[in-house]
Amino acid sequence: MSSAYWTESELEKAKPINPVVVDIVFKIRGQQIAADHAFALSKALTTELPWLSTEREVSIHLIHGAQSANGWCKPDDSGIIELSGRTRLIIRVPHSRLEDAKALIGARLNLDEHKIEILDAKPRPLSTNSTIFSHHVRSLDDTNSEPAFLASAAHWLEDLAITPKKMLCGGMRHLKMNESVISTRSLLIAELNPNESIAVQTHGLGPDRLFGCGVFVPSKSISAVHQPESDH
Repeated sequence: MSSAYWTESELEKAKPINPVVVDIVFKIRGQQIAADHAFALSKALTTELPWLSTEREVSIHLIHGAQSANGWCKPDDSGIIELSGRTRLIIRVPHSRLEDAKALIGARLNLDEHKIEILDAKPRPLSTNSTIFSHHVRSLDDTNSEPAFLASAAHWLEDLAITPKKMLCGGMRHLKMNESVISTRSLLIAELNPNESIAVQTHGLGPDRLFGCGVFVPSKSISAVHQPESDH
């Protein structure tokens, strides 16, 4: 977490837009899942709900354990996540697909050697928090350079008409696909106005949102993870 875009400025005030997507939050029952479950979860969900693969604004949140410490503590990608009664499965879908997503209730998903049962669900609107965080954003740069990763993130934000003020990225992570591995970094973006926050959460950044990449959620204040150095 050494590279950053960092510009001091006043937060721009903007009237929040009405989000076109919503998170549907499912209670689940199970004991364990693999920490690296992106491919298995995506395959299971798109088998149950094939339209997830065709809707443009769909994102699948990966399942995170309590040990993730707001995302900045790197979990063991080869390990196991212990599920609790508070663990949730979350899918971000267009409002028009909310009822269709509820068809998942009652399903039993096979995630490789682990299984989870989908219980009841409720919608959760997107937040207008000015600081948002993604556990995994796809890194497309072969050099694995943090500056290059942040430059790619800035480019994707510019496609959404957003000029980033403050961004922090985490260390390189790897997610196993069927016959390949993709590289990711966590990314925190701060000082977004409400419209910008909603736009990033709606559209995501980069590819592979069905594998949990580029999916943003509200985060605590950026001051918790970054303290600018004082002059001596």
